[in-house]
Amino acid sequence: MGYQATQSFREKGELIHVDTISSCYFYGMKRISSSSGFEEKAAYSRAVIHNGIIEIAGTTSMDGDRVLYPGEMEAQARSVLERIAVILKENNSSIDQVIRVRYFVTDVTQWKDVALVANEFFKKSPPAATLVEVSNLIDPDMVIEIEVTAALTK
Repeated sequence: MGYQATQSFREKGELIHVDTISSCYFYGMKRISSSSGFEEKAAYSRAVIHNGIIEIAGTTSMDGDRVLYPGEMEAQARSVLERIAVILKENNSSIDQVIRVRYFVTDVTQWKDVALVANEFFKKSPPAATLVEVSNLIDPDMVIEIEVTAALTK
């Protein structure tokens, strides 16, 4: 089940409460949620839209409670960027609108695998990018986590 919130506002003098599932607006921001249990446990949103920008939180190759393509950098990178592309498309943006991408990898010596996949997605419109090695991710089978910032399509 997605994130659930209550939003209150006044209409014709009456206080109105609106429950929304999956995405909700607060103070001019749209917070996007998926069905991930991590979001509720760690108090974060899958993505946030504000002022024409979408920020997508760190995304991995998790599928429910299992990691897709355990230990495989190239396959995980592709899987994650495919997920991110879907989130962007569902929210009035696209891979071509990505401004910045951040790659967190557990083995920097596999950077060529990340670069290969990045070229598949970003060759036409290369964003600013950072790739850093981290000691580990939340599951030992995860080898990459990706965040993006993108502009909304007008």
